[in-house]
Amino acid sequence: MQRLNIDYHFQEEIGDFLNNKVIKPCTSMSTEVFDKFIDKRGKFNERLCRNMKGIRDLYEASHLSIAGEDILDEAEQFSKQVLKGRLLGNCFDNHEAKLVRNTLQNPSHKSLAMFTGREFFGDFHNMNNGWLGSFKDFAKIDFNLQQHLHRLQIHQISR
Repeated sequence: MQRLNIDYHFQEEIGDFLNNKVIKPCTSMSTEVFDKFIDKRGKFNERLCRNMKGIRDLYEASHLSIAGEDILDEAEQFSKQVLKGRLLGNCFDNHEAKLVRNTLQNPSHKSLAMFTGREFFGDFHNMNNGWLGSFKDFAKIDFNLQQHLHRLQIHQISR
């Protein structure tokens, strides 16, 4: 919902869910969860390269690092190198290449969903199942409504 920029419609429900599950947002997490991806040489395991969605997710997660979390800095370097290499090698179809370029240019944690939400629709390529399709449709309607409201505001200001 955040990446589609529709989460503000569901703040109360999200808050209730997080409270019921005792999940505390913005809580620091141990970087030890990444240790399972490290090989015996202390480098990220090359087998990870087989899962491009996983590499994209690793790249996104690496942007949550704070000073002193070297493993996340290494995760960013590794995943960026793999993604760029696959792009240069034309290893993706057009849809996958677009997703990878978007991930590299606009990591979700360093972007505003208002400006990148439309690009995120690509992640739902050929997915029109139940609730995912409904979220996609809702996000499109919301985007168009927000765009219309912004145009009205600009028109009023420019009078």
